[in-house]
Amino acid sequence: MTPAPGTDALIIRAMAAGDVVAVAAMARALADFHGDEGSVTARHLSEDCLGPNRQGNVTLALMGGAPVGFALTYDRAGATDRGGARHIDQVFVDPGRRRSGVGEALMKAVARDALDHGRERLTVGAAIGNAPADLFYRKLGFSPRAGGASQYSMSNGPLRALAARGD
Repeated sequence: MTPAPGTDALIIRAMAAGDVVAVAAMARALADFHGDEGSVTARHLSEDCLGPNRQGNVTLALMGGAPVGFALTYDRAGATDRGGARHIDQVFVDPGRRRSGVGEALMKAVARDALDHGRERLTVGAAIGNAPADLFYRKLGFSPRAGGASQYSMSNGPLRALAARGD
């Protein structure tokens, strides 16, 4: 069911060509938050996530028709997982929309899509010391990976549970 125009309903969908400017702006905001140089442009996103040589996918969150968050992911083969893994490279939710379910909805959509495409594991990282991200990933069912860095992984039951949340 499609929410009525102008409502504040949350919509999760794949990024389209008309979204690349807004997603590039959110990616730069994420880079600024981490103290990185945000040099991604709408052209880069179009080429890397929509073009014929696509390297990644962007799942977009909209409220009231406006983009409020995204998850940029890519697939990778794995020596330990027959179906490989889906890695979540970046997750961003507009600061004014955090703690409203947007992040969880994005992660649920990514988990569902990963399973639909035969991926058996979902991975994500967080900046060391980013306690809110650590708590968020653990709450969703991710398990910390060995090695000291803030890297998380989920497979099997936890991956299916995240994909089925709210059903």
